[in-house]
Amino acid sequence: MEEPPHKRKRSVSDDEGYEPSLAAPPHEMPSGPSHQQPQGNRFGDGWAKRPRRSVLPREAELARTICNEITKIGEFAQQLSIDIDNVSGSIAQELDTDDFVRNSVLEFLLALIVEQPQKVFVIGALVQVSNYRNPKIGQYVFDFLHSQIQELFEEIRVPAENEAQSTECGAITKLKLILRFVAVLSPMMVSDEPVIKTFQHILDLAIDIQSQTEKRSGVAQILYFNILTLIPYHLAVQKDQEAFNQLLETARKFKIVDLDDLANQSYQHFKSDNGPYKPKEIVSLILPALESVDKELPFFMDMLQIVKSHEPENPEKHIFQHFNIPSVEQWQSFKLTGTVDSLWNYPRYALECFLPSATLFDTVPPVESYLSLLLRDIVQDNVQNMEFNRVTVSRQLLSLAVYFNEKLFAKPNSSIDKLTILNNLNSGVDLISSLESNEDLDPNVKASMIESATLVQQEFDQGYTSTWKMEQVVTEAVLGLMFHLPTASSPLIYYQMLLSDTCGRDWANVRRSPNSEDKVTFAKVLGTAFRFFYSNFKYLDLELCERFIQWMTAQLSNFGFDWQWTEWIDDLNKLDKLYYHPTMYLFRNVIGREIRLSSPQTIKPTLPVEFHRFLRLSLMDKRQVINFDSKLFGSKLAESVYETNFAAEENIEGAAEDAGNAEIYHLVDQYLFNNQDHPYHELCHSIYTNIQEGESLQQFNDLVVLLKQQIEQETANHPGDESYVVSNLDCYIVTLVIQSTCIIGSRSLSVVEGGALELCGAKLRKVLGLPAAEGEHEDLENDQFALLKESEVAERQKWLIDGVLRLWNNEPRIGYLILERIKRKGFITGTQLVDSFFANNESLLLISQTYASELFDRLVTSADSESEAAEVLNRLYSNLVEHINLFIEKLGDDREEMILGSVETEDSADQDIELRWGLRGCFELLRSKMRLFSRATQFQNVQQLIEGGIRSEVARKYVADIADGISLSVD
Repeated sequence: MEEPPHKRKRSVSDDEGYEPSLAAPPHEMPSGPSHQQPQGNRFGDGWAKRPRRSVLPREAELARTICNEITKIGEFAQQLSIDIDNVSGSIAQELDTDDFVRNSVLEFLLALIVEQPQKVFVIGALVQVSNYRNPKIGQYVFDFLHSQIQELFEEIRVPAENEAQSTECGAITKLKLILRFVAVLSPMMVSDEPVIKTFQHILDLAIDIQSQTEKRSGVAQILYFNILTLIPYHLAVQKDQEAFNQLLETARKFKIVDLDDLANQSYQHFKSDNGPYKPKEIVSLILPALESVDKELPFFMDMLQIVKSHEPENPEKHIFQHFNIPSVEQWQSFKLTGTVDSLWNYPRYALECFLPSATLFDTVPPVESYLSLLLRDIVQDNVQNMEFNRVTVSRQLLSLAVYFNEKLFAKPNSSIDKLTILNNLNSGVDLISSLESNEDLDPNVKASMIESATLVQQEFDQGYTSTWKMEQVVTEAVLGLMFHLPTASSPLIYYQMLLSDTCGRDWANVRRSPNSEDKVTFAKVLGTAFRFFYSNFKYLDLELCERFIQWMTAQLSNFGFDWQWTEWIDDLNKLDKLYYHPTMYLFRNVIGREIRLSSPQTIKPTLPVEFHRFLRLSLMDKRQVINFDSKLFGSKLAESVYETNFAAEENIEGAAEDAGNAEIYHLVDQYLFNNQDHPYHELCHSIYTNIQEGESLQQFNDLVVLLKQQIEQETANHPGDESYVVSNLDCYIVTLVIQSTCIIGSRSLSVVEGGALELCGAKLRKVLGLPAAEGEHEDLENDQFALLKESEVAERQKWLIDGVLRLWNNEPRIGYLILERIKRKGFITGTQLVDSFFANNESLLLISQTYASELFDRLVTSADSESEAAEVLNRLYSNLVEHINLFIEKLGDDREEMILGSVETEDSADQDIELRWGLRGCFELLRSKMRLFSRATQFQNVQQLIEGGIRSEVARKYVADIADGISLSVD
């Protein structure tokens, strides 16, 4: 292939080593000479160490070169015609001469339009120009695309092939993207009837599928939505208004099933009539958007001029065959899988983060418009289909505007001030004249403002009149995936790091630009989104609250934890006495996660002093800690140690930079069995040493005998002195053994699981009254540990849980991570961990700490059996019913306006408001987990639990309706 006459710059979307996922497999590569490593030392000892580039056969090198050039087309508008001319020449010349090159390029084109759908017009123009130069190219492309589409139809026809969850986008989304490409290529067809007939047939299928059920059909909705998004692509190249109208007339027959309010609400982002906007279901927006779309489609990239400039006098056209499309019954049995298709298993709502109310003008296309729906769809397909290469995705997102009308959006990194000027100019305001005539402005400020306004006026005169920011469009679309309910289809960390990468890359591009003095970048767009969610956090779905906290902390952790917390000091002061208020939940968990991602001494300088209270992560307060310790060690020691430890914990700056969690949170100081003022510390230390050194069970048993004797003797010798009294000796011993185990494994969780618990397992089973494990049988002389009844074992297991959480009170998340590993070893059960979340009525962990919710989710998903998962879920629902009753009882008022009334508008911080927030937290937690684990939830049992457990009629009906709505949405 000839070198292009111009020299290309490296593109922002170039990614060395990137190959689309549909590239030809290695076994199809043509054979060629391979280089053998020279024998002996002919080239010296360092020969093998020098990096060598493998020499590919000519066909493979040629295919790679063509594919690399195809990837770059369109990134520079001024070079677009030249790029298409050069690459089409290579395609026309080479694809007809070698099977390997042809198959590789065709596979690459398919991968490109699936993974980077914004490029469909550019690639379509390339294929058409290539076809003009060599008419065989068009038939090769059509035959290949037809075979790919028919294969997808066959995949849908055979349900057995769709049972496993796909890691790709899904058959229906892939079908949409290929049909879109076919529509763009329809000018090359003898007749475009197969395209119109296919659209018509699929619309009829969607109508028939939905009409045969009263329930919402995800398959019908995705077919309907996808075809309606495709129609303008055909209209753009064929200008066939009659076909357009005919398809719209068919689409109007589709029935959109409207679920009841509570069922709908379970899949909406915001859960209140006071939310920031009225929820809009995506499927209901597409038809009105299409009916009102500008038929000139000014937002699409106009490739007609380039294509026409290469068109011969009588271009050869090709026949495109009809398809064998599956029947209604076959579509009905098809299960939606894949990272995009699966999104349609539940109702989909449009997430809006950048509302005109914040700026008094639109900074993104209106959500009801076809352009908005299309852009969301393209961004989401790009993000989901190319998730294997996050770096390339972020580059594609930053260059997205290049593939649309260049004046459709404001220039990259335009500030809100600049957009405000543009909005004024659009409204007819002569800003420069207004500034020049303003005598009240400081002369220097006035001159600067006039200079800025003049630059904006110049751009405006060139046609850059839009106030839409592509950065906001991209952010909103990615967040729509991250905040999809009931669950995101890719790991949350992918979306978080994608936004972080895009933010960082955008900042770097601005800093490198010699003409850019504007430091407003993607980072400020994310900051605007943070503030939007903060302002509406009390209306946000509980599951999405957790995801927002994860995203915010992930973003801050990549940018030095820098945030303007001072903006929110007034809110903190106003809500200071409310524990369950969503805003306090946000502060608590964001700062807590920051600390866990870094350290307390790193985070403290980033916070105003008013927020320093959140640096303490303690599970139990002073009273609870002293009460716990007093039962084991006496109140005198408990109180003195607490004061000493509290002072040490406040000295965050005193911790070494490389200190581990055990040092940061003073773990050894919490281990009071080793305190010198504890009268039994020497024997306790001997037992600790026995456990640490892995000494025999008999020696351990003998030490326990000595400890019991000493406690009995010292108690008798010091009557009335509580320092010597152990009120519950069994609890004392269980706590001693489990806390010793934690100290032994305190270096890391892997040491706990792989070392300490293995080392201490036999002794833990003994003190818990559990049977010995295989290989642990040992006859003990004077055995102190009998096998216990199930109820007695359960009581000791609760002591074990309490002992771990008391030791790790200053960082309870680690305590729960240790308990999770203890559960895996079979020492405790998942249901007991669920009970521990509700043990403290003053601070229910599942509605106050994200780490507790995350652990609960793992307990369900990692359960050894479906019955265990159901048992864990049932225990959660039982506890929630109990605490719903408890909150209502404390309220002393079960009127509907108290239980279900709007609490988010209340500004007071009295006890009733606190109880109402706690009650709402229980309702939302029930909704969240029932929705997330709908397939594992036994809804019949839940309904019986609700009917027989919730005493308030208002609350009972509300929860029952939530359960009904979610159960009806489960396939």
